[in-house]
Amino acid sequence: MRTKLLLIAASLACLLLSAHSINGQDCTDYSTNPLNPVLGSVDFHNFGIDYQAPGDIAAVGNRAVVSAHFIETFPNGSLFVADITDPENPSFVGEAEMDGLYSGRVAFDGVYAYLKASFLEASFILVYDVTGPQPVQIGSVPATGTDLALASGSPSDLLYVADGQNLRVMDVSNPASPALIGSVTFSTRVLRVVVEGDYAYLAGFSPVGFGIGTLVIVDVSDPTSPAVVGTFEYPNSRDFYDVAVRGDLVAVGTEGAPNPKELLFIDVSDPAVPELLGLIPGPGNGSVAFGESGIFYALGGRLFVYDVSVPTSPSLIGTGFRPDDFASRGPIAVAGSKLCVGSYYDPAPARFEVLSVQCPLTTGAGEPTPAVAVTLAPAHPNPFRLSTAIDYHLSQPLHVRLRITDVQGRIVRRLEDGAQRDAGQYSILWDGRGDGGRRAAPGVYFVTMDLGGSGSDGGDHRESVRLTLLE
Repeated sequence: MRTKLLLIAASLACLLLSAHSINGQDCTDYSTNPLNPVLGSVDFHNFGIDYQAPGDIAAVGNRAVVSAHFIETFPNGSLFVADITDPENPSFVGEAEMDGLYSGRVAFDGVYAYLKASFLEASFILVYDVTGPQPVQIGSVPATGTDLALASGSPSDLLYVADGQNLRVMDVSNPASPALIGSVTFSTRVLRVVVEGDYAYLAGFSPVGFGIGTLVIVDVSDPTSPAVVGTFEYPNSRDFYDVAVRGDLVAVGTEGAPNPKELLFIDVSDPAVPELLGLIPGPGNGSVAFGESGIFYALGGRLFVYDVSVPTSPSLIGTGFRPDDFASRGPIAVAGSKLCVGSYYDPAPARFEVLSVQCPLTTGAGEPTPAVAVTLAPAHPNPFRLSTAIDYHLSQPLHVRLRITDVQGRIVRRLEDGAQRDAGQYSILWDGRGDGGRRAAPGVYFVTMDLGGSGSDGGDHRESVRLTLLE
């Protein structure tokens, strides 16, 4: 397991020595909590009506495609094509209107855009050629579903459709005539899908009780015969609302009311046995995306930027956007040095916004810069049989919650429960027992530390460390 963690950390941190400019574009240090990091934006307009909701964004190079629709009693969606060559002056260079249909999720390979459009019982995947300034519809196929993903390549030959309790694979080598070539069914209701290499990762929920957040991993190396090879369930969440993947690391956002909203980071180096590495509070109900240099982005009412170069201890770097701008933000896409975001304001019109990425986290010596002045050290010994020591350091007084949880997020032992600790070094022992005094079962556990500057609830920062309790 240690080797797998080192490989994951190395793949995420391989660009940590980059300068504070990426592809010639300036970056932003979100640790300074910028009030407005937007480089440029453009409002949605159609038929003289401004108020639209952005549905999804996909971006490749200097071009992005954005789906949007009116907030009206009648359906009327559009697919916009945006030129983001100059991030301070993005512009819509083309638009395809869909009278009678709402526009939904979109997949884009730099040449063709695949758009989910529907109204009531009518549901289609529409195909557009976006090589010119104006998108041209070249095909359509009746199809239900909640999300779309493309295999790598430009243009891509395969389209993956998350559809209820199914994954459908379509041959789009002739994009004017998509054809179903394979499918697989599972018990999970899936909401989102991403594809990397030979695997598709689907996020959703198992329809048990109020729901259990579930990740399904499907081997798509043979697209005519996709097969489920692994699942990961997290009972502390009612569903997983979005998913992103980078190498052997998968991230999902949880929506678990009344439980905390979290971001989970899962090791999928063995797809048959996905393992939770780390977790941190998240904004909930937004979009998530990996950036470069171990950076991770999540959207809620604001942009949240995380350091996940060590996925067992993800940490919040900072946030962007004014907290009083009354904006809701949904879709996000990363295109090199640019972040493309869909925002909708009240009463102002919806906007397509371009932001700069987080600067690489380095010091003058080329080492990662700590995002917060808190350190949760690896437990020692680990693995252990009788007891293990958990050390942490605070550079300022903070309220601390330190808990042992199992791989499903359930609390096993409360070691610190919100008391304020002064700045300094601390060490606490866990004897392998739960709150009731009974010895915990052998297996994998997590030390989870929640911190807050005031009050007993914490939640401003979270770190976690993996433990193995032996028989």
